[in-house]
Amino acid sequence: MKSVLRSVKPYWIYLILTGKKTIEVGKNAPKSEDWNKVVEMYCSKDMRSFNRIPEKDREWMRKYLGKVACRFVCDRIDEFYEWQLSPQGKFQEAEQIDLDNFLKASCLTWEEVCAYRSNLPYYKPLYGWHISDLKIYDKPKELKDIATRCTVKSCIGCEHYDLGDYYNPSECRVEGFKPIKRPPQSWCYVEGQ
Repeated sequence: MKSVLRSVKPYWIYLILTGKKTIEVGKNAPKSEDWNKVVEMYCSKDMRSFNRIPEKDREWMRKYLGKVACRFVCDRIDEFYEWQLSPQGKFQEAEQIDLDNFLKASCLTWEEVCAYRSNLPYYKPLYGWHISDLKIYDKPKELKDIATRCTVKSCIGCEHYDLGDYYNPSECRVEGFKPIKRPPQSWCYVEGQ
């Protein structure tokens, strides 16, 4: 089974860790049948976002910068389209997602949602990743402790093989997994946790 590693700016991580944000909004979502619904959350080093955190909470939040701060189970992902919004402020779907509750749970305004999806075609949805069973790491994980499936057929073909002294076969994981060196732009599949 695969898990997901998702990159998020510090302010949004802060809202998740404090329980204010229970839906993470994205422009895409996992579709794999063998995704175990676990999402590891990497806190980016974006200082502009970090400075949005109230000053009294910045000190304890600092330890999460550039680290995996928490994990959660994504028990549901809602898809919604721009054209589904009715003038009454309700999504026009079978289950009638309440816009006010969605905005409150995602900690976004309608204007922010519209700006975020502004470069998406009208037929592409935004995704609301529901956060449940949140586990906050007292000691944040290093990125290198998360692994992804290696697509190289043999070590000789690996990008790290010809780096002389820098090549370290002991960093490679067994069964075709390798440590992650850089966070994903949005999210990526990783070794199941």
